Amino acid sequence: EEEEEEEEEEAEQEEKMDVWITEEAKKETRGIEYSGEGKKSQEELEWVEEEKQWRERRREEEQKWEEEKRKWEEERRQWADEDRRRKEERKELYQVLKRHPYSGF
Repeated sequence: EEEEEEEEEEAEQEEKMDVWITEEAKKETRGIEYSGEGKKSQEELEWVEEEKQWRERRREEEQKWEEEKRKWEEERRQWADEDRRRKEERKELYQVLKRHPYSGF
């Protein structure tokens, strides 16, 4: 849960930063003709958009890997539970066989 909260906080911070960067870039381009200085601002806007898309892809990829990790951990827990159950069954069987006079145990 703590990891999820940290991830959510991180995502919120990144989103706030994206919004702030976009707003700042928009302020810089207001009233500027798209020649000379304006082209630079347009390039910055494009860069900001690319950065946002990259962050979103990265976030999606991280979520995908976290989901895979959870699945693997759940599988591992199930295997461990099954191993414990089998071990208990073997113990019980051994006890039964031990009590039987002709079992050879």
